Amino acid sequence: MNNEDKLFSTFYWKIILDNNNPKNKKDIVLTGYSKMEGRNEKNDKMHLLFNIILRMNKSGYFEKMEKWKIYKRTGDFCNEQNDINFLTLYPNDYKILETTKLEDRHRTNHSALVKFLTDFYNARKNKVDFTYLLPVEKKAVNLDNLLCYHKQKFETIKELYYHCEKLQKSGFAFGQIEHFKIMYLQKNNL
Repeated sequence: MNNEDKLFSTFYWKIILDNNNPKNKKDIVLTGYSKMEGRNEKNDKMHLLFNIILRMNKSGYFEKMEKWKIYKRTGDFCNEQNDINFLTLYPNDYKILETTKLEDRHRTNHSALVKFLTDFYNARKNKVDFTYLLPVEKKAVNLDNLLCYHKQKFETIKELYYHCEKLQKSGFAFGQIEHFKIMYLQKNNL
């Protein structure tokens, strides 16, 4: 089922369509959510938000809207009364909630958001390609794969030992690392 997840989305929004646009029906508010039921969201939440903004622009919503209010879920569930309306987008401008009102964990992404939005609106104004705006996504690392001897490939024993040293510095248990090393050496007849 491809329904939006109205409880666990990180972001959700309300797009107020412009009543002066002859293509719009009057007094329409569109609601959207960043997560689909039964699917995972991206781990990198800023990349997720930037991607949503670019998709909505490509779909023509910036030409149809009066404003787009974006909320960040702060509790266990989406709740407009408790969540932060941290960003409002307009066809040619934006407004970010003052950082002093944001919790510490949200402040760290403020400068990345300002840079993205500044570049985004400049690109809209100058009618240039938007693809360069989306930063490289931070992929989640499956830590289990670091200890799977059949999924790793090293050219030399020195590379294997270097990998084991990095695992130890990352906090993996000595026994797990030794098991990985022995099994890798046996599998590769080293």
